[in-house]
Amino acid sequence: MPEIPESFHADVHDDTVIDADQLVRITSLHRGFLYQHLYAAACLLRFTAAGMNRLLVERDEDLEAVLPGRHLYLQVKTRSRPLRWGDVSGAVDGFAAVRARHSEGKRAGQPQLVIVANVPPGPQLATKTEAADWPGDVTVLTPQAAAPEEWLPPAWRDLEEGIAWCTREAAQVPFSSLAPLTLVWKLAARVVYACTGHGDQAFTADTVEDLHEQFVKELQAFPVLAHDYLPQADEPELLTDDRVRLITGFSGAGKTAWAAHAAQHCPEPLTYFDTAALAADAVAGGLARELAGRYLDAEQRTALPHASGLDLLRAVHQHLTGTPVAVVLDNVHRLSAAELRQITQALPTARFVLLGQPRPDQTTLTAYLSITGESLNGWNADRVAQVLADAGAPADAATVTRLMTLTGGLPLYVRNAALLAKNHYAHDTARMCQALADRQHIAPTAQDLILEEIFEGLAPQAQTTASLLALAEVPLTENELSRLARDVGLGPRDCARGLRTLAGLGNLQRTGDGLTTLHDATRALSADYTPHHTHTAPARPRPQRHPLRLFDYAGASGPLGTPAGPHRADRPTAAPRQPRLLLRPALRRRPQADPADGGRRSHRPAHRPFRCSQRPGHPGTRCRRCSGPQTVHQ
Repeated sequence: MPEIPESFHADVHDDTVIDADQLVRITSLHRGFLYQHLYAAACLLRFTAAGMNRLLVERDEDLEAVLPGRHLYLQVKTRSRPLRWGDVSGAVDGFAAVRARHSEGKRAGQPQLVIVANVPPGPQLATKTEAADWPGDVTVLTPQAAAPEEWLPPAWRDLEEGIAWCTREAAQVPFSSLAPLTLVWKLAARVVYACTGHGDQAFTADTVEDLHEQFVKELQAFPVLAHDYLPQADEPELLTDDRVRLITGFSGAGKTAWAAHAAQHCPEPLTYFDTAALAADAVAGGLARELAGRYLDAEQRTALPHASGLDLLRAVHQHLTGTPVAVVLDNVHRLSAAELRQITQALPTARFVLLGQPRPDQTTLTAYLSITGESLNGWNADRVAQVLADAGAPADAATVTRLMTLTGGLPLYVRNAALLAKNHYAHDTARMCQALADRQHIAPTAQDLILEEIFEGLAPQAQTTASLLALAEVPLTENELSRLARDVGLGPRDCARGLRTLAGLGNLQRTGDGLTTLHDATRALSADYTPHHTHTAPARPRPQRHPLRLFDYAGASGPLGTPAGPHRADRPTAAPRQPRLLLRPALRRRPQADPADGGRRSHRPAHRPFRCSQRPGHPGTRCRRCSGPQTVHQ
């Protein structure tokens, strides 16, 4: 390696070092040790692929790899000039004593010495290695030469090349909860620790798995049903003889609730996986983690090759032969037809139930998968009438039919319409339907109006709670939501009250492991709301202006028992969901401030007129936006 130029040391103390030669010697010494420790870390990354039993450090050689039937002794050299015979003569001559130990049966396996160097051999050494009397069990591995065994890491020219190689290799560790570069430095540090005599200076299969911090656990579960489930009209069976099925429905159609209810009565084990919070290229790896956590034992997980994505999913499938596997994949409209086809092909013996919204390329998707799409048709008139009656807003047949026309019979909207009629239209469903019909020309759909009016009628605590849930791309724990709520001056009791209100409306989805997220149909509406600060708490900035603070919450309750810290925010696969919070990079539209309402941002686009929020038939009620009579605002 080149010597450090004098200019490198200038300006540190506005002066050069006193003994530059000593600095060069010390720097070269540390560079050599780090190269050796990185090479040991590279061997640890290849531990499973090599079928290694143990890796020893600083024993008879720098490194010793104990494998079935053979014992490799590795000496690591770094030089700034071509390698000379004097650099390796001690190791080559001393290897005779190692051979004797193996010949006497004191050590098992066939011995081999590998000298790893960052530079090619000089002319003299090159001549010696090619001579007939050069030992057949001694190999010089340089960046220009191929490794004597396929699993051995290559020799690198410098540290930067070694770090890059190790980082690429670390990225292939299945289910690692550490960022690749973080894993590399951790392994190198543990090698240094072992070189001091810790753990008999040995790494075994058990210790290597712990060092990789592989987190394999089934993280997702079917959401908990918020209401007693009411079957939809002609709804399909969850599992049939078809290997792949596609069930579509608009947001709010009850797809997830249908699957969660059907799973409770399904005799076969089901794996639920929601793609909503993942990038498309992370879905295959995430699904592999879920299946490995449910079906594979510790030995099978350890035996998985270093791979990611679809390759890892295929490797998991190799262990599932003969095991009945059924997967419910939710929100598949976020994936392309080609991506879905690749996932289903990676698990050729598993059955898939794909849940998603209608999509422009649905014909292409069904053709790719050779299937016929199915749909949820919503509630029939009897179910709608039952929901209205249970909410205290009964209606005649004509009104029920009209409400079905407005809502499509979609469960989320029917339930919200029933509560809207009860709370804001004096239990008069017919008047509510007329009001929605009158306003439909200024909104995309009646469903939007229902959600809009429900949201405007919520208490500020519920509105704020919904807006905080909308800021997160992943489900939140109660502790995480409480932290965010405190940041906008919302106390724990008010936050809990808001959650109860949202749950009663069916706008929340809760998982079996205590996580909470907002229903997709209300996310855009809630995300555009500016939280009001309660009168008991000092005003604080809006949460989305503090993305770093939100990320600081990420590691606060990590299940691996590791300390929280901002460095964990770059760990998308850490246990169980790292980073814990992901802010949406951009909302669907920037809210417009309304000066008449104290600067509150409206969720309606500024270019479209909207009617005053006063309800018809309530004399004396003033508009909450302008304090004036019912009117149309531009």
